[in-house]
Amino acid sequence: MLHLSHRFLLFRKINISLDAVLAGFSVLMALAIRSFMQSGNFYIPYLFEEHIWVVFFAFLAWPVILNVNGLYPTDRLRKPAQVIRIILKSCFQGVLLIVAIIFLFKIKTSNRAVIGLFFAIVSSTLVLKEVLLIKLIRSARSSGRNIRNVLVVGTSETARDIIHKLLDHKYLGLKVTGVLAPHNGSCETHIFGVPVLGSLEQIEQVLHTIAIDHVIITIDKRDYQEVENIIAHCEEEGVEVWLTADIFKITFAKLDAGDFFGTPMFIFRTTPKLSWQLFFKSIIDYMFASMLIIITLPVLLISAVLIKITSPGPVLFKQKRSGLQGREFTLYKLRTMNVGAHNALEQLKAQNLLTGPVFKMERDPRITTVGRWLRKFSIDELPQLFNVLAGDMSLIGPRPPIPDEVQQYKGWQRRRLSMKPGITGLWQVSGRNQITFFDEWVNLDLKYIDNWSLLLDVKIFFKTIIVVFGAKGAH
Repeated sequence: MLHLSHRFLLFRKINISLDAVLAGFSVLMALAIRSFMQSGNFYIPYLFEEHIWVVFFAFLAWPVILNVNGLYPTDRLRKPAQVIRIILKSCFQGVLLIVAIIFLFKIKTSNRAVIGLFFAIVSSTLVLKEVLLIKLIRSARSSGRNIRNVLVVGTSETARDIIHKLLDHKYLGLKVTGVLAPHNGSCETHIFGVPVLGSLEQIEQVLHTIAIDHVIITIDKRDYQEVENIIAHCEEEGVEVWLTADIFKITFAKLDAGDFFGTPMFIFRTTPKLSWQLFFKSIIDYMFASMLIIITLPVLLISAVLIKITSPGPVLFKQKRSGLQGREFTLYKLRTMNVGAHNALEQLKAQNLLTGPVFKMERDPRITTVGRWLRKFSIDELPQLFNVLAGDMSLIGPRPPIPDEVQQYKGWQRRRLSMKPGITGLWQVSGRNQITFFDEWVNLDLKYIDNWSLLLDVKIFFKTIIVVFGAKGAH
């Protein structure tokens, strides 16, 4: 009979091979559907001849892309939604590679719709396969197959919560076989029916007498001098160790594990992790900024002429702003105020609509007639597209503050500087200047940072268009 690890390796090889076959088959399906759409037949020779290389590419490349993105090996604690995201991300990257190959090598394809059909088929096929596989595996584990034995070290609330969840989620196939209590632990003999096998000193004896696959360490930070000893014994036995990271009181930081030249490290981050989505965000910024500059150039030129002939002073307004992590840069806007408007600010502060370090007022007397119209439709913000090209700003993100305003920030408010500032953001599409509390403004920025995704950027972009053309809340 195969050992558990051997069965796992065999299962992994079968799973990878199946994914390769499904990827290649998906291309053939896409070709057949496209052939039927064109002629009513499921086979048009030239279509298959021109795309046969895609079949081999998908067969060879898809398992590699899926592996790079972390689909293999499977993780018992991974949720189906995470698996689906990995598959969709991998399929998107694979299709981008195919498109890049077509353009780089100038490969003639008679129908680009085949690539679109392939993406739809391969992603849905792989998702369906994984969902069915997860259900099958969970059903087998719930019935007592493919079980891993778990030893929990600690009797804290965290330990009890973990034990309760493992007992409640039998489909994970993780059986809690025992608990080791710390020196200052309770005198209980059982926790939720799981036997307390002894204290921390007995870790070696327990590992020698019971077949343990995983050790979950949940002890209090006061006993962390024992962790090294426990891990050392587990290393000798070849037992996997899970170490809970709740020894630090963290409010919203996300935890990641890293390696610094051989030194293990915990990484706490409150900003989105560098990923393919952030990579595409930067590409989209450059592409769309370039396109928008070309499209809006006539509007910029007309606005510049109107500014010049209606009020003395420069066309562009330049101001120092705080960008990513407080880095200062020069922000560009079309001038909408009279020259020297900053000198009159002190006299107008009593009419500030916002609470906090920022200043906004309705019917600001410093704004010119042309400037009022430019602000109404956010035309004055268009020169910031050049800030995007320079890499100081993004199309979407928290608005860049003035350095003097940053000096007045409370500690928690500074986190809005942890992501590259944008021309528009969640604040602009949630009421713009109708929001009167600065804390509410900052909370919207932090909500954007904590929940950032490309999809969220797309939603904000289209909402911005609606807000701008509706001229809502603009002063």
